[in-house]
Amino acid sequence: MANSLISYGKIPERFKALLPNEGQFITRKLYYRLRDNVGHNCQMKGCYDRYHCYYYHPELTEPDGPWNKIPANCQPGWEGCPLFINKAEIPEI
Repeated sequence: MANSLISYGKIPERFKALLPNEGQFITRKLYYRLRDNVGHNCQMKGCYDRYHCYYYHPELTEPDGPWNKIPANCQPGWEGCPLFINKAEIPEI
């Protein structure tokens, strides 16, 4: 958690090379959705959004491979799942 780091003041120039800026900003809405669903594993094997969803883990849900085919015109989020979080919208850590 880096919420209170600004309270410590500025980093001296001589230490900046040792402390690279690796922070990423996310929206408050995304933060709360990620925080509130820690450890969730989506079990919706037939969902078209699954390959784009943060909560989909194919090694747990479909260890033998997918049983249906995602249409070529599929747009992430088109199924309207309330838990859907697009992996592409989460910054790399």
